Amino acid sequence: MDFSSQFDDLQNRVAEAKGSAQAATTESRDRLGQRIDQAQDDLDQDAADTEQKARGATAATQSKWAQMKADAAARRDDTKAKID
Repeated sequence: MDFSSQFDDLQNRVAEAKGSAQAATTESRDRLGQRIDQAQDDLDQDAADTEQKARGATAATQSKWAQMKADAAARRDDTKAKID
């Protein structure tokens, strides 16, 4: 092989290596983007689940508070009736 053909072969191998490196970089960015999207979706789902649980807990707490108030009022009325 003469110098020109060796140089051409080297250029071809460099171009192939450069193309492979660029493909690997792009693939990694795409994969990273997919992981970020998945993490965001998971976070959104967890936030929605937490909000739903919080609403349920709020409703249960309000219901218990109303029951406690009603029980206290009934006891108060019973106590007043006994006193009278």
